[in-house]
Amino acid sequence: LFVIDSLGYLQVKDVIRRSGDRFMKPILEKFSPIPLTSTFPSTTATALTTLSTGRSPGEHAIIGTSMFIREFGTVVNMLDFSPAVENRRDVLLEAGLDLQAFLGHKTVYEMVKEMGVTSSILIRRFHRNTGLSKMLNSDANVICYMNSSDMIVTLRNILKTNREEEGYIFV
Repeated sequence: LFVIDSLGYLQVKDVIRRSGDRFMKPILEKFSPIPLTSTFPSTTATALTTLSTGRSPGEHAIIGTSMFIREFGTVVNMLDFSPAVENRRDVLLEAGLDLQAFLGHKTVYEMVKEMGVTSSILIRRFHRNTGLSKMLNSDANVICYMNSSDMIVTLRNILKTNREEEGYIFV
C-alpha cells in the first residue's frame, strides 16, 4: 500500500491520461490507484489522524487544527500540541500528556506490525518529533527528508531495497 499525502486521485488519472504508455504503464501493470476521500474538516491534524488510525474524526476525536482540551483548560494547536497562544511546540507533552492514551486507538502502523508487515513513513525533518507526529507514527519506521528531491531519492531507495517485501509506505 502506497499513500501520498496531497496527491489527488484526479491528478493521478490526469497523469495517466497524458503520459499514455511511456510512464504509467509499467506502474499500472502492478498497481491500481483507487480514490481515497478526505475527512471533514479536511485539516492536516484531522486528515492525518484518520489516515493513521483508519477511524473517522467522530471516532478519534481530532476534529480540527485548534481544539479545546478540557483536561488542560485551553484551546490547543493540534499540530504543535501547545496552547494556541504559545509559540513553543509540545507544551502539553512537557505538562505530562500521554499521547497514546490521548489518541485512544492503535495506529495503522501498530496494526500492521502485529501482522508482521513493516511500515515506513517519509516525513519532512522539521515535523519528525512534533507531538502530532509522535502520536500518529507510533511503530512506523520514520525516515526524514529535507526537500522534495531528497524525498524522491529516499523513496526510490526504500522501494529498491524492499522490492520483495509487503509494506505500507506513507509519504
